[in-house]
Amino acid sequence: MPNAKASKKNARKRKWPQCHTCCKPIRVPDGWSAGAAVRRHYWSKHRAVMQPDLGGRDE
Repeated sequence: MPNAKASKKNARKRKWPQCHTCCKPIRVPDGWSAGAAVRRHYWSKHRAVMQPDLGGRDE
């Protein structure tokens, strides 16, 4: 029987990427990379940021 303390220590804590626009954590589905999940979030919630000609970042 494994030691409970050792298994807790070895358990990885999942750190969620956070949106810099709405400050909410971005869920990363199983099998997805963090980058793909972040792009999906920005395209669905903050489309203007992804399309600079529609009012995204000032350049």
